[in-house]
Amino acid sequence: MGKLSRRAARALYKNGIKPQLFKKHPDDVHHRMVSSARHFGRGVGPLRILAHKDKRLEQDLFGLHFANPIGISAGLDKNAEMPHVARAIGCGFTTVGSLTDAPRRGNEHPWFYRLPKTRSLVVHVGMANIGLDKIIPRLKRRPRQFPLVASVAVVSQKPGCNQAAIIADACAAARRLKDPALCDAVEINISCPNVADDQPFTRAPALKKLLTAVDALELNKPVFIKMPNLADWPRYQEILDVILQHNVQAVVVANLVKDRATVKLHDDLPADVKGGLSGEPCRERSLELIRQTYAYCGDRLKIIGVGGTFTAQDAYDKISAGASLVGMITGLIFEGPQVVGEINAGLSELLEKDGHASVRAAVGTDARLLQK
Repeated sequence: MGKLSRRAARALYKNGIKPQLFKKHPDDVHHRMVSSARHFGRGVGPLRILAHKDKRLEQDLFGLHFANPIGISAGLDKNAEMPHVARAIGCGFTTVGSLTDAPRRGNEHPWFYRLPKTRSLVVHVGMANIGLDKIIPRLKRRPRQFPLVASVAVVSQKPGCNQAAIIADACAAARRLKDPALCDAVEINISCPNVADDQPFTRAPALKKLLTAVDALELNKPVFIKMPNLADWPRYQEILDVILQHNVQAVVVANLVKDRATVKLHDDLPADVKGGLSGEPCRERSLELIRQTYAYCGDRLKIIGVGGTFTAQDAYDKISAGASLVGMITGLIFEGPQVVGEINAGLSELLEKDGHASVRAAVGTDARLLQK
């Protein structure tokens, strides 16, 4: 039933829904998608026929149970309007935000620019969200027994804001998320490429101050760090060295590509279109960073692999490189909501093919082979 339903949903999305969506501006599509999820409320039960279940995909990490390793990354559901949809389509977890204590307008529109041949979006949202006063009531209504990560933005409120003020603002948001009813883990987003402050907390001195302050909050839940998409491994390693000295359980590898000169595009991209690149341009570098991070950190940090996941093979490559979980957004937009179930079904087949009894057994297998 699930396989036939996913096949029908793929045909409908590819031949009917996607051509109409891609005629519209991506800002409008994003707004309509999130609004529809909000108005559907809990009436998303029929979507569950798209999901794929397999005991081999289940994992217990950070004291949480994940039904499968595929989830939603931060950036799609900025105001916690879609966790019920993520669960219904078969995700193993979801991430909301990035959030701030007070509301943020983000950057001026347009926020998105579509690169269809490249399978990418140029993202220039900034940290737009409605603030925790309005988001917290939504988090209280989140689905239970479904891991939810709340991403906290680490970014200045206005140009010239000093680091102490940015840290205080991020900690104010994280402190309000301490309540176990609101989320299961907190992601600290130090690497948004769409803000004007040049990511100061991706540098060791500032990061030490930030994580020392986060440690002092005693959140009593897992803390993840959203890593930048850097080609400079020595600098990346410096970030990891700081993280390993603090109460951090996982790293999210990696954020959007900021340097366009380092990737190959198959669409024209006007110079005046601002933002970081999602999807396919992220895939190879993200995969290499996952592999390097796993080789360097081993079991000291778990890895959530993000960037350019469209197929089961893409997800399996990240898992084999060292990721325990895999997040996605662009793949959903380009392939349709059934892609989560397709990826999980494909993972079951790949585990069978390679003789792994569980997804956990496959984590880091490529990286370990390279070390021999």
